[in-house]
Amino acid sequence: MTPHVLIGVALLVPAAKGEIVPAPTARHRGFESIATHSREAMIGTRISDIVRQRLGDAQSPERTARRRSIAREFRDTPNPLVRREESGRVRPLDRPKEFVAIDLNPLIADEQTRTACRLVIERRVERTLASIVENVDLMVELDRALGRATHDDQTEIDRIRLMIDAVSPEESLGDELDDAGILDERQDAMHWWMVSRYDDALRKDIIGATREDRPQKPDELLRYLLHDQASEALTIYHDALRLAGDHLIEIGAQRPPQIGQMYAEAAVRASQASAEERFEIVRDMIERLPMDEKQELLRGAWELR
Repeated sequence: MTPHVLIGVALLVPAAKGEIVPAPTARHRGFESIATHSREAMIGTRISDIVRQRLGDAQSPERTARRRSIAREFRDTPNPLVRREESGRVRPLDRPKEFVAIDLNPLIADEQTRTACRLVIERRVERTLASIVENVDLMVELDRALGRATHDDQTEIDRIRLMIDAVSPEESLGDELDDAGILDERQDAMHWWMVSRYDDALRKDIIGATREDRPQKPDELLRYLLHDQASEALTIYHDALRLAGDHLIEIGAQRPPQIGQMYAEAAVRASQASAEERFEIVRDMIERLPMDEKQELLRGAWELR
C-alpha cells in the first residue's frame, strides 16, 4: 500500500449536503500569542506549545504521557516518515502526515486493523468534504491566505485559525483512532512518535542550525504550522480542483449558459496546459464563481471521480 492510498478516499466519498459544520474548537489556542512574543520566544517554547496542542497533547495530557512512555522503546528506530534529500534536509510529505503514518506504521501488520483504519478515515474524509462544500468561500480564501501569513499580524492569524476550524476535523486522526479503540497502545504510541518526530525534524530544518539564521525564520515557521493544521482539508480541496481541471467540459455542460461559458473558456486554456497549470486555471476560476457555483464545481468534480 502506497502512502497515497488512504488519502485517495477523498475523491471516493460524495459530499453530504446540509451537514452541520462543527463550531470552532479551542484546539488552536496556541496561536493566539504568537504575535505578542519576540522572534526568539516564538521559535522556542511557544512553538513547542503550539505543536503539542496541534497533536492533541494539550487536550489530553494523560494520553500523551502514556504515548511518550511507550514510545521510549522506539527512540533508536528509524522513522519511516523522515526521509532526507541529498542536502540533508527532510523531504516534506505531499499528503497529510497522519494518513501516511498509518500507511507506514510498522506495527500495524494485520489487514483487519488496516481495514478498520480505512473506515475511520473514510468517515473523516466525508465529514471534511461536507465542511469544505458548506464553507467553500472560506476554503477558497484560506487557500490563498496561508501563503501570506506573517507572525506580526495577529488579526490575520486569528482569521486564518477560524477558517481552518470551519473546514477541518475536530481532533487528530491518531486521537480519533485511539478513541475508537482501533489501535493497541503500542500501535498508537508508534503513530504518535512517528508524527511528532517528523514535526521535530521539519521544524529544525526551518529554524536552521545556527542562532544567526533564526531571526529570518518566524514567518516561514508560522506558515508551516498553519499549513500543516489545514493539510487534510487543503489536500482534499486541491485534489478536487485537479480533478475538475481534467473534466471542465463535462462539468460545464451541466451549468447555466453564462457559467458554462466560463468553463468553456477555461477548458480552452487548459487544453494546452500542464497538470499544474490546469490546477491554477481552476483555482483562479473558482475564486470568480458565486458561492453556489463554487459548491457545484466541487460536487461535479467528485461525481466524475
